[in-house]
Amino acid sequence: MSTVADIVITLCYVFTLNMFVLFGFVGRYVVIFLGIFLTTLTLYVLRGCIHDRGFVKTIKESLLTLVLVAFIVNVTGTILKGISGIVGSRKEQDANYKCRARLFFLFCHPVSSFHHAEQV
Repeated sequence: MSTVADIVITLCYVFTLNMFVLFGFVGRYVVIFLGIFLTTLTLYVLRGCIHDRGFVKTIKESLLTLVLVAFIVNVTGTILKGISGIVGSRKEQDANYKCRARLFFLFCHPVSSFHHAEQV
């Protein structure tokens, strides 16, 4: 279920960025309106549930989890970026790319690659 949530969140993020960047002033106003609407809705729900101990406990646990996950994601991303830089600079990476490009050509253009193989 978390994969579906990740996909939906990513689509919302892409939609918001596209709206903000591609649609000029109208897109910016729509994004600002959505932000104000969601903030107002959050404050309304918070006002009604702030006295419920279970709600407050859930919010505290969620915020702690969000902070920990954000920290872990940043550390992991930094490490993977360093590994990507090291791996990308190796000569084997170029040979690997050429092999993948040939396989892609063979699978995506089977007729032309078959005729090419007969000619060789």
